[in-house]
Amino acid sequence: KITPNNKNTEYPIEKIVLTGCLKVAKNSIFTGVNNITVNTVLSEDYDFDSIIGFTKEETLKLLKDYELEEYATLVKENYDGYRFYKKEMFCPWDVINFIAESVKKKVSNTEIIPGNYWINSTSSNALLSYVGYLTDKATDKMQALMDGLSIETYINDSMNYDTLSKHEEIDFFSLLLHTGYLTSDGYRVVNEEDGEIIYSLKIPNREIRKCFEVNILKHFKESSTQGENKAMLIANALFEGDCETAKTNLKKLLKGYVSVRDFATKAKKENFYHGFLSGVFTNCSDSISDYQSNSESGDGYADIIFKNESEDTVVILELKASKNIESVINDAKNAIKQIDDKEYAKSYITHPFVNKIYSYGISFYKKDCYIEVEKIK
Repeated sequence: KITPNNKNTEYPIEKIVLTGCLKVAKNSIFTGVNNITVNTVLSEDYDFDSIIGFTKEETLKLLKDYELEEYATLVKENYDGYRFYKKEMFCPWDVINFIAESVKKKVSNTEIIPGNYWINSTSSNALLSYVGYLTDKATDKMQALMDGLSIETYINDSMNYDTLSKHEEIDFFSLLLHTGYLTSDGYRVVNEEDGEIIYSLKIPNREIRKCFEVNILKHFKESSTQGENKAMLIANALFEGDCETAKTNLKKLLKGYVSVRDFATKAKKENFYHGFLSGVFTNCSDSISDYQSNSESGDGYADIIFKNESEDTVVILELKASKNIESVINDAKNAIKQIDDKEYAKSYITHPFVNKIYSYGISFYKKDCYIEVEKIK
């Protein structure tokens, strides 16, 4: 209820419409506005499916009113493609801007071409924060979308801004859907009892395909290539005992991909860096072999062990998360000592085909690192 200033009368609020790409907050028993109806782009509700944009009929009428009906196909190819439940929807921002520009061009006898009005109306910062976190499979899905194909994925329809920092693949494609880069063209029920659904997604039209290429795909391709190159440089340096090259490129990856928010967790920080390095070395599948993580070795469990392609060189990594920058050198030395004390290299020292063994202590502090090396064989 609301009470106007200087009045005793209360007026009940019958309806509030709150719009946005993602939910403002999760439902809570401690909030005043709790019993609300949530409608998303995936909802099947007749009450809302035709009010989010312009329907086909509304768009055609607007074009006719401004004597632009001959451009109906052009408008459909560039600004149509969204579907909310059973309604085919046009982006209202694009249709209005196209008509406004086209009326002026018609008066001045200038050629009417479709503009890209969407590209400057949105920020892709939240989407670009996923650079460096997605798998090659996710990148392949993005390329399939650019090729005009549909992809299948689960969707987190209850995601909010709190979930973005987790950088989960399902949330990335959910965000693409909720922000208008993608639209759903169908779904299939995987598990009826649990309500498990896989959605089919596609890029809705030509305009969004261009936005997708400029705002999203270009950044991921550049980042993927740079990440792969640096990963290869790190792996090759480790095979040669070259700490400086490995450290230089590892620092670049840390500064490019790691957010300070990633450290705000109660989990062991070493686990985070362990996962980060494992992700880095997935880009080196052609040059490393026999990759092992937390594998039993000697008298303990080595963090990471792998061999080069010819399997005559072994790299053993022990990782430490330092409490401050002053302790990184000492922590790296202690990591080397741990490799020696627990004999992680024991089974490789007597191996007849292994010619070189390098043990590395790598200590991390936020976006910085230090590497110590010892050649065992």
